[in-house]
Amino acid sequence: MKKKIKKKVKVKKKIKSKVKKKSKVKKKVKSQSKPKPKSKSKSKSKPKKNKSELSLKGLNIRQVAAVMCSFLMDMGFDPVLTGKGCASVYGGAEVQSDALDFVVSEYVVEEIQSAMKMIGFTCKVHRTFSSKSCPYEVSFFPPPVTVGDDVVIDIAIMNTTRGELRMLSPTDCVRHRLAAYYRFGNEDALKDAAAVAKRHDVDVKIIERWSHWEWASDKFENFMKLFQEAG
Repeated sequence: MKKKIKKKVKVKKKIKSKVKKKSKVKKKVKSQSKPKPKSKSKSKSKPKKNKSELSLKGLNIRQVAAVMCSFLMDMGFDPVLTGKGCASVYGGAEVQSDALDFVVSEYVVEEIQSAMKMIGFTCKVHRTFSSKSCPYEVSFFPPPVTVGDDVVIDIAIMNTTRGELRMLSPTDCVRHRLAAYYRFGNEDALKDAAAVAKRHDVDVKIIERWSHWEWASDKFENFMKLFQEAG
């Protein structure tokens, strides 16, 4: 069963819709399934922005995510926004998040710490960074990009007024939030998934098949019930 709702985002594979106003997915890319091999003699290029130029005050979560994504791309990390932060970008006011989770192609602690220090972020715990000038914590995870046990290949790119934002597609975002519900019983994650599905044209058949692989067909029915009520 596939329920059509207000179109928001356009991804060439599986999903055809538009986001509001200036935000627009213009292409897809392949996610990095393995870290890139490092060369001892090769040094990373310096970011185009420095600490004084990277202003995050007064920006909403989508804008901050786009700014951070652009900076990390400049540093060569190929970030992909996942988690509740991704759901908040898609779900609007119904999904509130105070964190941004990025899967990066090269997860080298020292290099990430050095890059984040350049823009005023300090390491709060192991892989999570915070800054007084930013209302959102930023966390990093090693590749590959996954939803449950499924490796994600196609990455959505959303155009914003603050640059390109690489992120999960709406369908994969729903699966990512459902994984937290299926595995840990996170009821908020279930509500997040329904909120994203309500606002975007997601592929319910893919979600249902994946749910079966996750041994969560019964919990998928809970999602469908909430999804249909929301619509």
